[in-house]
Amino acid sequence: MISNNRENIETQIDDITKRINEYKEPLPSKKYISTIDDVLLLDTTKIENRTVYDLANALNKGSSNFSYNSGKVVNDKISEQELLQRKNLELLVASKIPDSWGELFINYTIDITDSEGNTYKTYSKVLQEKFRMYGLVDNTLASKIATELKQRGVKTCLEVGGGYGWLSLALSKYFKVTCTDQNPQKRDFEVSATMSGFPVEKIDAAFAAKVYGPYYDAIVVSWPHYEDNWVENLEHGKIIVYIGESPFDGQKAGIDFFKYFNMEKYIPVPENDLCNACIIGTKTDVPTEQFDMETLYTKPDVHKKLNLPRNWP
Repeated sequence: MISNNRENIETQIDDITKRINEYKEPLPSKKYISTIDDVLLLDTTKIENRTVYDLANALNKGSSNFSYNSGKVVNDKISEQELLQRKNLELLVASKIPDSWGELFINYTIDITDSEGNTYKTYSKVLQEKFRMYGLVDNTLASKIATELKQRGVKTCLEVGGGYGWLSLALSKYFKVTCTDQNPQKRDFEVSATMSGFPVEKIDAAFAAKVYGPYYDAIVVSWPHYEDNWVENLEHGKIIVYIGESPFDGQKAGIDFFKYFNMEKYIPVPENDLCNACIIGTKTDVPTEQFDMETLYTKPDVHKKLNLPRNWP
């Protein structure tokens, strides 16, 4: 068992590392040691019975739900950013929203294995395939969105295409939220009890917006399909929260979505390789002139006014 006596911690780290190195399997064990504080958090009452990989992960961060075969190492330490991401994955397993994903999401090829034996190549793949989280959701982003919506008098939100309901869960601290998705878990029932613990009603985006939309102050949508044009059918002035790429990146939310979406406020999102903007605006009955339809780029004055990110065309 690891003692909480700090004077003995380094000796205990050396002892555990020595035991790991007695195994013939190659393992960069010393480089998995981050800080004394990480070791103090471990539950190591049965450490003698753990496998070499369990020990390596214990020394790394005490993970109980994931194991990692490698990590970016600088001066024999896993970076603080990567440690934060690993701790956040543990929070998601417990249906909790992380406070922050840090300055810049680290994503590279690495074998990450969950407690069920499923292996993922990158951190993003874990989020997408295990948690169905395509844009990084944290309490910091939810707080910023809530501040803007409260200034607009919003009290209720409808999320369409909400996946497992992570964003709805984060926003439910501030508003009454209903989450919908056409097929949240590919199962045949109407309300899904998802990994987030937030109920997701099985309704497609267009139907949800048409039937439920009039009864909610704001509609939240993340990564709408590029063929979605249901925005045109919303009532004039309806508040919309959009999270995803620009309309010209070719993946989601085509120009037909933005044609009737008057962008008013840009909110920075946690950066990863999937999502580059959160924009709050309103439905307009008159097609917006915020884009140059010939070049398919945001007009310079709009781009400057909203302070859009540089990778937003």
